[in-house]
Amino acid sequence: MNVREVAGMFRRLTGENDQTFLGDTDVTLILQQAYAEFRDIVMSVDPLTYMTSVDITLSAQDSYSLSAGAVSILGATPTDPRMQSLISVFVLNGTELGSRLAEGHNMRDIKEGEAQYLLAGDTLYFDGPRSQTLRLFYVPAPSSTLWDTPATSTAYIDDLGEYHGLIALLAFNHYAVEDGAGSSHQQELQKRTEARLRRHLENRSGMGNFTVEDTSGY
Repeated sequence: MNVREVAGMFRRLTGENDQTFLGDTDVTLILQQAYAEFRDIVMSVDPLTYMTSVDITLSAQDSYSLSAGAVSILGATPTDPRMQSLISVFVLNGTELGSRLAEGHNMRDIKEGEAQYLLAGDTLYFDGPRSQTLRLFYVPAPSSTLWDTPATSTAYIDDLGEYHGLIALLAFNHYAVEDGAGSSHQQELQKRTEARLRRHLENRSGMGNFTVEDTSGY
């Protein structure tokens, strides 16, 4: 399903097939919230689904700004897709992945040698000066304009098109809170669709253990 098809399903669920009581601006805001929830469900099962990567090069540096560095994934104008959450950091040896750096949870972990890097704010801090290339695996934030023209857009959403009806069902929940709508049939359909999505994600991926660090506020 594309944006227009999801928006159309949402409107059919609400019974508001024109803009008299539910304008496109409202639809955009509701679908943005619903898609964020959809992605949260996906990543709770398989955090690798939306994963991408970027390489950063260090020169005797014990820190790197992800908003102001030569390669940036945070801040006002990132050079690469904006990061929502960090999954892992690896040393890059030529074109091959080397060792995975151990992540820390506070500066004490770094100072006491219990971790090799820490993400704090928009900066990566390391256990000492490094001169090497690192590959960051991370979840990019969704496009901020994806749902801007819901009535006409045929934009690609992601590779889980078979399950995009769940976005419309989640969106209907937001509408129902304000309108007092909702039904047991809709809730049951949502549960079944979410269960199918979870089974699909569990079956298609050999998932490992990953620490996901939320950077959505940067």
